[in-house]
Amino acid sequence: MSFISTLPADGSELVSAEMRSQLNGLHDEILAIPVGPPGPLGDPGPQGPPFAAAVVDGVTTLPPLSGATVTTTFDGTTVHFEFGIPTGVPGEVSAAQLSDATANTLSSALSNSSANTNAVAILNLAVASPPTQAQVQTLANKLDELILALRRA
Repeated sequence: MSFISTLPADGSELVSAEMRSQLNGLHDEILAIPVGPPGPLGDPGPQGPPFAAAVVDGVTTLPPLSGATVTTTFDGTTVHFEFGIPTGVPGEVSAAQLSDATANTLSSALSNSSANTNAVAILNLAVASPPTQAQVQTLANKLDELILALRRA
């Protein structure tokens, strides 16, 4: 028995067998609808079919500044997802670009930081106890030379 939306015909007499068939058809269609968990008011209902898996069927790149999208379908056992992900806005830096730039900057800083002091010769001074005025002045001059070499331009 199936429900036929054109029955009973307009203006026709009601026939009990036809009405019973229509009602049974509606009843069968209602029972075929998957039912979910109880509603917000606690009205009971049988649990619908559980899903066995969730699958990402596709990911599409969308133009910059467009909204992200997601489409879901359920085939009775598996939930299927399709995502649309916008690209970054023009001028945006990717994680890989940021990582490369950081590594290059750090490498450059490390290789050049010691070079600032390469021109300062080692002191190679034996200091007497107590140090003489000349030794103290030599130490002060070398310290000034080192400080000037460490300053950034």
